[in-house]
Amino acid sequence: MEIGMMIVFLTLDLFLVGICWAITNRRDTYEKGMLLGVHIPPDEAIHPEAERICSEKQRANRRFQAISLAAGVIVSFLNFVSVGLFIGIWVLWLTIYLLGIFYIMSRARKKMYQLKKNMGWGDDKADGDEYWRHGWYSNPEDKRLLVEDRTNSTSYSFNMARPLNRFLMALLVLILVLMPIGIGVLLFQVDHAPVSFQVEEQEVRIASFWYECEFSLDQVREAELIYEMPDDSFRRTNGASTPKRELGYYRGEETGDCMMFLYDDYTPILYVDIGEIRIFLNSQDAREVESWYDQIV
Repeated sequence: MEIGMMIVFLTLDLFLVGICWAITNRRDTYEKGMLLGVHIPPDEAIHPEAERICSEKQRANRRFQAISLAAGVIVSFLNFVSVGLFIGIWVLWLTIYLLGIFYIMSRARKKMYQLKKNMGWGDDKADGDEYWRHGWYSNPEDKRLLVEDRTNSTSYSFNMARPLNRFLMALLVLILVLMPIGIGVLLFQVDHAPVSFQVEEQEVRIASFWYECEFSLDQVREAELIYEMPDDSFRRTNGASTPKRELGYYRGEETGDCMMFLYDDYTPILYVDIGEIRIFLNSQDAREVESWYDQIV
């Protein structure tokens, strides 16, 4: 499963970086009276300083894309260590990658805007460059929440001078970043949550992460050590599954309702039948499982 996950995310990283690299690495051309989204006279599009800013942006973009691609490949192998750790770092990589692309474009636009002001190439308020100089639209005198993008008539931009838009953008970024990281933290805990096995006054309690099972020794119909799971199709009904663990409630077509507290690829497995449910549990230490079996029988 780890190999499959690595291949999926590695392919996704290569596709994402490839598409963004192809789009952002195109030569900047003078269109709609603008170069890098800044209005300048047509004759000044070949000004040495303007060409230097465009070339500097392309070099920075190529370096950033190459470094990001190498980092994405390395991150894809972290799922062999921990799924939770991998998800958290992959989301961080994706966030830095997207912000980095925007930063490179925004920095080049600011430099072109400053060049325009220094050279006196037109009125930046009249042509609207002042409101787009940061890479997004910001005009406190404009009451609109959405405005048509100046370089693409089919898309729109938030007016970041409006408090509501700033709040919505901050909320969106918070959700996009914290939700996957939270999932990553939970998966990390699933991978590393130990199995607790306690027998007190004929009562048995098994617990790991958010899942637990309690029963008395009198309820035990069968208990044995097995070295492979039954040849059955198990469906998770309320549990947590990672490439390293199976925790919670499952249902097998032949086995019926069961609970699993399992580390994948570790044996022996303690199988306990208490009537209404079957329990499968193991540990990374075989001697610990054998001690549980002794306490049951």
